[in-house]
Amino acid sequence: MAVSFALQRAQAIAAKQSGGASVVLQFNKASDMPIFHFHVDNGEFNPDDEGVDLPDLDAARQEAVRAAGEMINDSKQSFWEHMTPWIMNVTDDQNRLLFTLQFAAKVPSGQALYIPREGEAKNPLAEASG
Repeated sequence: MAVSFALQRAQAIAAKQSGGASVVLQFNKASDMPIFHFHVDNGEFNPDDEGVDLPDLDAARQEAVRAAGEMINDSKQSFWEHMTPWIMNVTDDQNRLLFTLQFAAKVPSGQALYIPREGEAKNPLAEASG
């Protein structure tokens, strides 16, 4: 999915709304799509220097979730043993932070009970089908 971005990038030609703040996305001249960078810190910082062409911010959010799932799956047991949140910072081509995704595993150190908050359904699937 990574693409070489040696071509000169065009001026930003579209604006998207993100959390009430205007986000101007830089477009890849060759593909007419914005470029998103997915920088990951999983105990070791892994910058995304190339970026990925995606149609819009929603597609970048979907890609971040998909990539996080793939990273967790690829890490096998180390994700469960790491215990420090992994962080994915997604930026545009001007290095402006668009959003951050954090994911972590928490395993109790001893016997633990899950106590639902008041009003939380004990079995939401049973209630939805009933």
